[in-house]
Amino acid sequence: MMHGYSFLCLPIMATGLNLAFAIFLSPKALASLVPVQSEEIGGASTTCIGNEDEDSCSSTYIFAQNITIEEGPVYAAHDPSLLKMPHRDFKAYVRPDVATFYQKEPRSMRPLSHVFKGQAGKFVNLTPDRLGLYWNSGRGRGHFSGTVNGFEATGTATFPGHQFFFGRNDDPNDALCSFVVQAGTSVYYCDPYSEGQGGPSRGITKETRDVNGLDGHNKQMYEKHLDNIKFAEEYKAFTGGVEWLGMYPRDPPRHKIYAA
Repeated sequence: MMHGYSFLCLPIMATGLNLAFAIFLSPKALASLVPVQSEEIGGASTTCIGNEDEDSCSSTYIFAQNITIEEGPVYAAHDPSLLKMPHRDFKAYVRPDVATFYQKEPRSMRPLSHVFKGQAGKFVNLTPDRLGLYWNSGRGRGHFSGTVNGFEATGTATFPGHQFFFGRNDDPNDALCSFVVQAGTSVYYCDPYSEGQGGPSRGITKETRDVNGLDGHNKQMYEKHLDNIKFAEEYKAFTGGVEWLGMYPRDPPRHKIYAA
């Protein structure tokens, strides 16, 4: 009869071993194995194994060290590179001269450019349709990257020269919007309601649509994105080329970073 249950032997043995290790390696048992060291400046360094009784501890004298600890309040201050944008209740970070990071004279250093040309790509669907984003390798069907709901966005890693398209299927010839990634441009819009086609961040659309065909909710969503695009253009000009990747307006940061 026991032969039929022989397959249970290994699990039972493993369970027993686990229980034994759990009991033996309990926090209290582990504490008795780990050396505990306490130290005082100008006093003794005491090392104990297990309970801190006289038999388990040994002492070594530590010479006094000149350590000065200054205590006082920590004040929060605004980063001087965080500047208010004109006509906007918004502060943007304007990157200062690179030499200031090294406490050198301004314009005494120049930033180096990366050899690696990879960049982020954000693709915004400015239609109420659920579309797929595909990478177009130029060799037949597109390669699926993600699904994007209406007035939402998706992102991926990319390189200048890469081609993508929004569509309902993986046929690039049936694409609603096509994009060619350009250096210095990370955000790309599929907007068949706009006449501004083929710009650095605008995809080339296969069809044009009348914005008046949008219902109330979708038209409101579309107009919010247009406001965000306008803000993004102002932000990029104000910061000297940094792209806006979020949605405007947004709440200010709540977590502070203190100067070193």
